[in-house]
Amino acid sequence: MVDNMLESNIFKNLNSKEVFSFFIEISKIPRGSGNTKEISDYIKSFAIKRNLEYYQDDFNNVIIYKNGTDCYENKDSLILQCHMDMVCDKKLGSLKNMDLEGIDLAVDGDYLYGEETSLGADNGIAVAMILSVLDDNLLNHPPIEAVFTSDEEIGLIGANNLDMSKLQGKTLINLDSEEEGVMVVSCAGGNRLDIDIPVLRESFGDFSNSNLKLLNISIKGLKGGHSGLEIDKGLANANKLSALLLKEIKDNIDEDIKLVNLSGGHLDNAIPNFGEFSILSSNPEKVKLISKKFNQEINLDYENIEDNISICVDVVNFNYSSDSCSNLDFNKLGSKDKFNYEYISNESLDKIINFIIEIPDGVQKMSSDINGLVETSLNLGIISLDQNHFNASTAIRSNSKEGKSKLNTSISLIAESYSGKTQIKGDYPGWDYDSNSYISKVISKEFELLYNKPLKLSIIHAGLECGLFVDKICGLDAVSIGPTMLDVHSYNEKVSISSVDRTYKLLLNILEKLS
Repeated sequence: MVDNMLESNIFKNLNSKEVFSFFIEISKIPRGSGNTKEISDYIKSFAIKRNLEYYQDDFNNVIIYKNGTDCYENKDSLILQCHMDMVCDKKLGSLKNMDLEGIDLAVDGDYLYGEETSLGADNGIAVAMILSVLDDNLLNHPPIEAVFTSDEEIGLIGANNLDMSKLQGKTLINLDSEEEGVMVVSCAGGNRLDIDIPVLRESFGDFSNSNLKLLNISIKGLKGGHSGLEIDKGLANANKLSALLLKEIKDNIDEDIKLVNLSGGHLDNAIPNFGEFSILSSNPEKVKLISKKFNQEINLDYENIEDNISICVDVVNFNYSSDSCSNLDFNKLGSKDKFNYEYISNESLDKIINFIIEIPDGVQKMSSDINGLVETSLNLGIISLDQNHFNASTAIRSNSKEGKSKLNTSISLIAESYSGKTQIKGDYPGWDYDSNSYISKVISKEFELLYNKPLKLSIIHAGLECGLFVDKICGLDAVSIGPTMLDVHSYNEKVSISSVDRTYKLLLNILEKLS
């Protein structure tokens, strides 16, 4: 379908057909966060083929320089900026290897999406837009410094390590926003907080002749989503549900359950949409009943918020065959020959359950100045269990420096109460609103001329690379725009085709205006 996609009626007459052509090309390249070398080299190759000056660093960031068109060579440089990495998410059961394979694109009405996976329009559509601008030799524009950063989704790593002395521009248009008709003029700062709590394991030994069964319990069907932009929607957190279900089983069964494995989520900044844990129990039917009741209760709790949360209890047989929903990795659990399992001690199990339940999650404070704006939040994005450690990663965000600092301290104190330690990673600054921004006035005027309605200004509770650029380049005037996208950071991600077309038209008009 991809090969013929651009010939379909929906794309034929678009101003942005070239944008989608580039997007199809980059969608063939695996480019999850931490896996950006190939896409970085593709962008470098683009520059080489067109005899454009470029800079590529050891973090896979790329800058492409294009002179202004005739009569506009001496205008001030404009920085066009986006990130090249994407959040890799897929449906449970999908065989797609997103480390090695590209995205299978599909169309539903006005929306482009990935079959069984996240789409990568965040921020691949912006990459495609900027490449299209650089490829257009008929467009009037000032000198352009096109900046493609790496690993934005895991802590703005590329932008944080970019040599800003390579840039001369004092105006930046970031293309990483997700709602057409809304221009972002300020954002939250944040960081990742990693938590490490020591645990003890005990060995059961060979229980092949015992009445214990290995149960794999999975929680799935949650929407997930962006932990900044969608944190106020009240979406369910699979990691929280795993701990609550574990407690429910532990409190309502006449035996000491034995926890073997526990995991959930895949990114600190994505609301986790799946979780899984494995226990040893002699009463699988009772566990199934407890889980079924819990499943019914949470679907009622999240009615009109989530679609259909599903809990599956899979009894793993000793011949290592299992029911349909088991994804258990037996190599992590013990010897296949002796059925020799280690499990978490009762004391450590209580520690894990209580910590996950106690740690706050979601909106912590709303802004007192701006109606409807989340000021401070956190997302318990990842949990995992290895031999001697329970690990968790949270995304902490705040539009207030003090709010971010206090939340980091609060979580660290909770971890310390469980003999744990914390480490801050990927810290990035917020970005304050500039009421005198020239570029925001230019874009607002062009938008209104094009579409006969005002452009909304927005302060968001999410991190944008604008904060780092503004922090490092004195006097930088920055804004962020983009087309309408839905359910980013999840396998339900989609982008409006018509919105991409209108946003690209706006960008071209802005470039003409600045010439």
